[in-house]
Formats: sequence, structure tokens, C-alpha cells
Amino acid sequence: MSGMMIGGTDLIFSVRRADFDIRSVLEAILDLWPHAVFEEADGEGTQPLAEVCGRKVFPSEEFFISRDAAAAKSWDEQGATPENANDLVHILWGQPSGPAGQPQLTVVVGSLTDEMIRLRDAIHARTNEGPPPRP
Repeated sequence: MSGMMIGGTDLIFSVRRADFDIRSVLEAILDLWPHAVFEEADGEGTQPLAEVCGRKVFPSEEFFISRDAAAAKSWDEQGATPENANDLVHILWGQPSGPAGQPQLTVVVGSLTDEMIRLRDAIHARTNEGPPPRP
């Protein structure tokens, strides 16, 4: 998927928990998409998200998560379409740029459908306290 530009809605979370671990966000996505697959932003090929959650070290700061292998294939072959726009999320994290140098997590979704709002709320519950971010 390298080089592919995606549009959509940016959801920006200021991570306020000192013990934040990106795997908690991956687990929140896995709860909604049990067959999700992971792809490095500059990589080729996918792997089951459940396997990625088991890593001891997670160095990636930019990656994609697709609903399942078929969704990843659709994005690879067609890019974003109205039918698949919310079958993939683009995640960027780890750079201290929030208030007081806190890390920020950006999740790019196609649009805020009911499912993407559930995803936003699940991620928010894992990252900080206070109201969920607005696009």
C-alpha cells in the first residue's frame, strides 16, 4: 500500500495516560473487526492484527488496519472507493505534539458512520479521559 494517499476524516487523540501502549488501540479495533489485518505504511503484504497485538516491541508509527484480508485486497487494487472507504483505517502515532508534549494518535477513517463512531469511542476509552475528539 506504499505511496497510496487516502482521504477521509482525521480523528486526533491526545494521549494522556502515562502507561499508554498502542496495542490497546489495536485491541479495541480487533474487538470490532475480529478478522482485521495489519500493514506497515511502507510495507507490502498484511498479517493478522491478532498476531501484531502479541508483539513485545511495536516500533511502527504509521500503519494501516483493514477490516479483513478482502478489504486490504480491495484497497490495494482499487484504492478508496465509496464501498470500501470505511474498511480501512490509517494510524499515525508516537510523535509528541499534543499539549505539553504529549504523544498524539491520529486515526484516519473514511467518514463518521455509526460504526466509525463506535471505533472512535473505543479508541478514546483506551487513550485518555474527557470527551471524544471531533473531526
